[in-house]
Amino acid sequence: MLLIANMTTDQGSDVLTLPRFKNRLRQMVQTAQQTAFQEYLKSIYFDQKSRALLEKVRNLRDTRIAHFIPAASHEFLTLSEIKMVRDDLNALLQALSFDVDYIMLPFSYESGQSDVEWALDAIAKSSPLLTMPEQDPERWLHRRSTFTESETAQLNHYRKKFGWTEI
Repeated sequence: MLLIANMTTDQGSDVLTLPRFKNRLRQMVQTAQQTAFQEYLKSIYFDQKSRALLEKVRNLRDTRIAHFIPAASHEFLTLSEIKMVRDDLNALLQALSFDVDYIMLPFSYESGQSDVEWALDAIAKSSPLLTMPEQDPERWLHRRSTFTESETAQLNHYRKKFGWTEI
């Protein structure tokens, strides 16, 4: 949240946000190219939904993260909304870079698994519940009968992911 707010909504004369960068570029473009550049910017800039999400980010930063204001509204962003803002910001940066490609993730992410996913998988792999069929078969027989279909599907998802047999 802090990074998104910093790149988009921070105030102050010494702060360079992506919107300010875009506006500075607009001033630097040659007069003959102004109209084409304006159209180009319109095609890449945030739509109303993205602006609303950025407003949520700013409010969260101002009322929950940087300054805790208990009376403030409790509006949060979902993970899918955060990903949408991320994608919009990446697209804006890419467009403002004039066909220069940026790698947005560390090289260690080339495998397609983030640090968070790796950490969560490590926790899941050592979960007594996931390993119970092999580690404590007697207890497993009783415990297995208490699972819903959804819970069984989730357990099987992780067991398959780790190369284990389904339950």
